[in-house]
Amino acid sequence: SAKKFEPKYRLVRHGLMEIKKASRKQRKERKNRSKKLRGTKKAKAAVAKK
Repeated sequence: SAKKFEPKYRLVRHGLMEIKKASRKQRKERKNRSKKLRGTKKAKAAVAKK
């Protein structure tokens, strides 16, 4: 029942779940893309394009 109700960070702490990290290059590209934008457009840039 913990999986259903507990917040994700707490599940990770207890080892019931694993967070998936994007690769270093992807994180850097995302950071640099958002540096060029302001306000609400930053959130749109954070979502990966297909």
